[in-house]
Amino acid sequence: MQKWLENNKLEGMEVLPLLNIPPSTEEDEDELRSILAEIKNISQKNRKINENNQYRDMLTSIDIQQFNNSPYTEQLNYDLDQQELGSINSEISRLNTSLKKMTSLGDICHTCEQPISPVFKEGLISQEKHALEELISKKEELESSIKGKQEYNKKVVYIQRKIKEWEDLFKSIDQSLPSELLNEEELKETAKALQTRIAQRQKEISSAVSENQRRTSNNTRIEVIKEQTDQFTEQLASINSTIIEELENQSNLEVLKKAFSTNGLVAYKIENLVKELEELTNNYLAELSDGRFTLGFVVSNDKLNVEVTDNGQAVDILSLSSGELARVNTSTLLAIRKLMSSISTSKINVLFLDEVINVLDDQGKEKLVEVLLSEEDLNTYLVSHGWTHPLLEKIEVIKSGNMSRLEV
Repeated sequence: MQKWLENNKLEGMEVLPLLNIPPSTEEDEDELRSILAEIKNISQKNRKINENNQYRDMLTSIDIQQFNNSPYTEQLNYDLDQQELGSINSEISRLNTSLKKMTSLGDICHTCEQPISPVFKEGLISQEKHALEELISKKEELESSIKGKQEYNKKVVYIQRKIKEWEDLFKSIDQSLPSELLNEEELKETAKALQTRIAQRQKEISSAVSENQRRTSNNTRIEVIKEQTDQFTEQLASINSTIIEELENQSNLEVLKKAFSTNGLVAYKIENLVKELEELTNNYLAELSDGRFTLGFVVSNDKLNVEVTDNGQAVDILSLSSGELARVNTSTLLAIRKLMSSISTSKINVLFLDEVINVLDDQGKEKLVEVLLSEEDLNTYLVSHGWTHPLLEKIEVIKSGNMSRLEV
């Protein structure tokens, strides 16, 4: 025992605290991989940016508000005018033939060989000419009306073509792409700085881990020696076993602590569900707002923040109109319903939308009906005052005195 104490004599009995391990380099490494990928594909990326900028310029050159407010909305039908014009032309041709025959007719009728009164003959000719003049006047009016409708229809076709051109351009624009071209030299400098920072951080981590191992070894030796000074023979095996067990439990507890902390499994599950919810919400919102709005969920520790963009620009959700907010809320409800149904054994197949219709325009109402009808296993009740739709079943609540009844 004395020999053991002499061989393990300690100059100091102070237990050294462990050093804090610097943060990992995982985020910097992810950013570095992203930058290196951009450098590798910089020509293709810049070509896409150029093409995207061209689409943006072309979109800006089209005054969509002017075309949307144009009075030329639907083409005019002039089939009946054409039919009437054909009938008039036929009658004019008949009258011209009749006049020609009357004019060439002599004083004796070729059929009955009876004398023909000049006064009677002139009267017939005058009557036919008068009818012919009226038909010619009506023909000119119809031709003028047809020409006006044709000109109107040309403008309608032009307006519709420009609106379609604007919509196609809008769909072609990738809002995630920047407007500025990537600078290869700047990217290389950023990558070099990241590589330097990663190497320095890894060196610091390695140094801290090594020092902690040394301190842990020293602290363990101190504890062992303190416990073994009086009861070396009997307690040595027990103390070593206890230390190892405690270290293992501590390691397991740290793993469990990290796993079930706000940055562990809970955060991982929330983050994945939020991503799926965001994707589902934006799918519905793209249909209800024609791609105008997008919704983003940002998880910060245990908080969920909502970000709304209007045509690629971030906006405050409080600045949305009642109709725009109704589209966002309805899209979120439908997405939550679909997500909860997919992760639960119980299916959510009933949805009540109270007074949503009243704040939507006609196009928004039609879009909402189309989206709701396309949903499988969903019974939706739209509560409104007086609004109906031919594709929806109507249940009226009729109030009489203090009693209300349902009428299908």
